[in-house]
Amino acid sequence: MSLIDEVLNNEMFKAIAEDLDEKERKEVEDQVKEMLENIDGLYLYIKDIVNTEEGIDSLVEAFHHAMLTEEGQKEWLEKP
Repeated sequence: MSLIDEVLNNEMFKAIAEDLDEKERKEVEDQVKEMLENIDGLYLYIKDIVNTEEGIDSLVEAFHHAMLTEEGQKEWLEKP
């Protein structure tokens, strides 16, 4: 399940949404989708990759490279 689906199916969101009319609820759902669309792919990637030991090792290596090496930091800072 995507992060967007997790939020939209969350009990707190449902409680808030039930007090809104159909148009307002749709607007709030669209705002949630817009806010989370960029992070949703990363969430699904991490959720999938941590299911194996190899995946966890790969994620740790990528994090180490991106955050703890000079080359990785430069690459990270150059991304839009």
